[in-house]
Amino acid sequence: EKERSEFDYKAFLTGKKYLTKPYLMAAFAGKKKKKKKPKRAKKQKGALPIGIQDEGPRTANGNPPTIYAPQHIHHTD
Repeated sequence: EKERSEFDYKAFLTGKKYLTKPYLMAAFAGKKKKKKKPKRAKKQKGALPIGIQDEGPRTANGNPPTIYAPQHIHHTD
């Protein structure tokens, strides 16, 4: 038996006097390592083609091309 002035550090570190059995088993049980998840592949964005129509030649006196000129549609009965 120890004197009152002495401190039993081994008994304190084991914790058998101070903790119940379930807590002791959890403290000293081997810990399982988590499995690493495989990294996901990054989605690659492809080049998106943009449809562009050729404007064609300009009309007389430098006016806009004919595709931009208003078209008159005549409705007949």
